[in-house]
Amino acid sequence: MHGREIARTSVSKGRILWVDDEVDLLRPHTLLLIREGYHVDAVMNGADALELLERETYDLILLDEQMPGLRGLDVLSAIRTAGRDLPIVMVTKSEAEETLHEALGRRADDYVIKPTSPRQVLSVVTRLLAGARLRHQQAAREFTTRFGELREAIDAADSWEDWAALYSELVDWDLRLEEAGETSLADTVEALRGDVRRNYSELVAERYSEWLREEGELGPPLSVDIVERFFAPLLGDGRSALLIVIDCLRLDQWRAIRPLLTDLFEVEEALYSSLLPTATPFSRNAIFSGLFADDIEESRPGWYDSGSDAGYNTFEDELFATHVEELVGGVLRRPGHSDAAAPGRLPFRIVRHGAGVRFRGSPDARTERVAADLGSGEGRVRAALAHLFVVRAIGRLQRHQGGGKEGCAGVAHDGPRVCAL
Repeated sequence: MHGREIARTSVSKGRILWVDDEVDLLRPHTLLLIREGYHVDAVMNGADALELLERETYDLILLDEQMPGLRGLDVLSAIRTAGRDLPIVMVTKSEAEETLHEALGRRADDYVIKPTSPRQVLSVVTRLLAGARLRHQQAAREFTTRFGELREAIDAADSWEDWAALYSELVDWDLRLEEAGETSLADTVEALRGDVRRNYSELVAERYSEWLREEGELGPPLSVDIVERFFAPLLGDGRSALLIVIDCLRLDQWRAIRPLLTDLFEVEEALYSSLLPTATPFSRNAIFSGLFADDIEESRPGWYDSGSDAGYNTFEDELFATHVEELVGGVLRRPGHSDAAAPGRLPFRIVRHGAGVRFRGSPDARTERVAADLGSGEGRVRAALAHLFVVRAIGRLQRHQGGGKEGCAGVAHDGPRVCAL
């Protein structure tokens, strides 16, 4: 094998394999990498590189595109096919757009065009290898600086908007620090979130009854407001909309998956607070019906007493249809019903848990199936995502003996759950 070790440092920032038939001309580049603390090995062809990778472990590969024997792109494909996902930087003399696209398509992490300066190579290597460490340090510094301000904001918070903004920021800090690999501050973030939960609980205990009175303090959107405020406006001008209710999804989980949806949908986010009690039979029915539990009981006598046997959520579709009809002024119809084609009736479909299998497959295929279900044609599918119980353990609320909007629930010390729409 025609390879050699350029340098070995006692404490290395990372191991680099440079594959180039002109490696002797790149001495200034390798010397700078060595001075910066990297270990560099070099080979002059692709076959030697693949053989070396069977015996040695590297953190990054600099790979020439044009070499005798195996082309750099062929070596790149072989490395990826073998399941190695270390960073690979293509080094090429070609500025042809086709070559660059092919390299990126074969999962090159970056490329540089010859002639290149030693500093250019160092910049690429530092970004790919030291990026995570630098992000770790930067995230820790920024949170440490922000901590005092967050502490003061918690002491000064006096409205549901204050608490929602604080909790939202702490969730983002939690995700950012985790992504940066900074685990030493996790307990600090969680302690601040605990303070927010307790203080928001006290706010709810003090003001919840005011939020329910039309003439009282304007509170956060509650479960009963979801369809009217966020979903019904999507139904105007003959548009289709999809309402997805996901049980037990926490706010941090939603924030983690949100980037996966931004390529497929226009995503807007708002926070709301579950009504009391937060238990599914009440909060989920409230979303579909726009009604509090005592209002449902009044319209359906015996609903609560018989719910444990018959199921509290057995008529969600009826509640939802009635609610939307009242809001948009049309009459909903279900596919397959005898009056489905009647003029003025709006189509709708309730898809329950087991039917989720229909959404499996590639993102493009899922989008096409949703679009077909909604009859949206070539138009963009817009989804209103309602997330029940998004924030875990912000609060558990227990039903009291007695009825009424103000007397049906009590607040545990953690407070109510803040949800994201």
